[in-house]
Amino acid sequence: MLALDEVKVEDSEKISTIYSSDDYTETRYSGNTKSTAQHLIEIANNSWQQGCEVEEKCFLPHMKTIMVNDVIMFVNYDDFEHNILVRGDSQYLHFPADVIRADEYFVYKFNVPGKYEYVCTLHPWMEGKITVER
Repeated sequence: MLALDEVKVEDSEKISTIYSSDDYTETRYSGNTKSTAQHLIEIANNSWQQGCEVEEKCFLPHMKTIMVNDVIMFVNYDDFEHNILVRGDSQYLHFPADVIRADEYFVYKFNVPGKYEYVCTLHPWMEGKITVER
């Protein structure tokens, strides 16, 4: 199991690579901030197929804990389009864009503490959780 500091370094390295790569593009409407991400959540390859939920490997990691005002980058490593909607909310985190295409990413700043369960409405078996602490 990786220590928290190792996870932060790994996220930081991957995020830096995504920002500097010509292989990835930002969605047309990227979340609610232009700030640089500190955390990464990956939409896993082949998550469009049911089965990834069995081992909670549709979004990697399945659960993430961050601090208020931290920014998460969501990147689509799958070959299919996805979206991310927080349960109980009417807007996608990547509003108003309707999907995140393959090799696209968006960033989202969590300003309010709480527990957020999110889902891809195109592939409803894909679920994840974010805890935002003070």
